[in-house]
Amino acid sequence: MFKPPHNACRGSASTILAVLRQAGISTSLDDFGCGYSNLAYLVRLPINTLKIDKALVWALGNEPNAVAIIRAVITLAHAVGMATVAEGVETEQQRGRSPGRAAM
Repeated sequence: MFKPPHNACRGSASTILAVLRQAGISTSLDDFGCGYSNLAYLVRLPINTLKIDKALVWALGNEPNAVAIIRAVITLAHAVGMATVAEGVETEQQRGRSPGRAAM
């Protein structure tokens, strides 16, 4: 059983995430691309996987700029060593129009 250092639970989010990573626990940043998504998270948080919000995936068949935006998010995530997952792929059209570098 993993037992964090005594002071780890009192630290900042990035400190706690770093302790989890050192223990071999993977973390994901969920719902990226909606609400309070912030590019600074990609810089300061030691996250393993970036999960692209389903609202962006839905836009693949409905908004002309969606592919470019998703491609940019995937490129940013990969540039800082994160894997990517696209949430909510439900149609062949969404799968076929995806940039292809995020797990679907």
